[in-house]
Amino acid sequence: AGVRRAAGSARAPQEIGAGMKQLIIIIVLAGAGYLAYLKFHTPPPPPAEPPAAPPVMEEVPRQLLSKEQMDRIKLASNDTDPQIRWEAVQLLISSRDPRGEEILIRMLQRDGDAGIRRNVVGVLAERGPEMTEYLVAALRDSDADVRLRVLEALQRKGDPSTVGPISECLRDSEERVRLAALKTLNNLQERRNREIDEQMRKHEEAVKRYEEALRKHQEAQQALQKGKGAASPPGGE
Repeated sequence: AGVRRAAGSARAPQEIGAGMKQLIIIIVLAGAGYLAYLKFHTPPPPPAEPPAAPPVMEEVPRQLLSKEQMDRIKLASNDTDPQIRWEAVQLLISSRDPRGEEILIRMLQRDGDAGIRRNVVGVLAERGPEMTEYLVAALRDSDADVRLRVLEALQRKGDPSTVGPISECLRDSEERVRLAALKTLNNLQERRNREIDEQMRKHEEAVKRYEEALRKHQEAQQALQKGKGAASPPGGE
């Protein structure tokens, strides 16, 4: 009995030591696993913040000048000096004053300075189609350079309704105006040709797409009929 107790007492420290080793191994493995988890399983980043709202734009009047000052500018458009008249109307236009276009048309029709009228044509050429009629009327201007500028403007606009008035310039007293009229008519004709060619190209592409779609539809119908025929029992039963 004493021998057994002695042997049991000797095994106890050994068992405790083995248990401690196992515990240490478990702790080390657990720590390594946790570190590996942190390394390979990084938590997703937080959602991005929404973008900041754009700054509020304060309403600022476009015109720098008061109504009284703009009235003075309008009066300056009647000045005896052509440069002053032109600068005045340009200021009215840049200020988006509705009287600007009215004064431009009046200048084109009545201003005694041909340079002013040429400048007006250049401005109206960049405006909408509602200005075309005023440009056409200016084809009868007394100054050949103005008539040339009008032909250039009508060529840029490309309105086919102006062909008639432009063709009248073929009888102009100035050779350069007659030549410019021919070039303008030629340009308008080429533009019309390009438009028609583009329409024909689009039409041909549409026809090809339709024919291809029709072919596929017919093939699908034929395949469907064949499938029904194959599925029918012999003898129609």
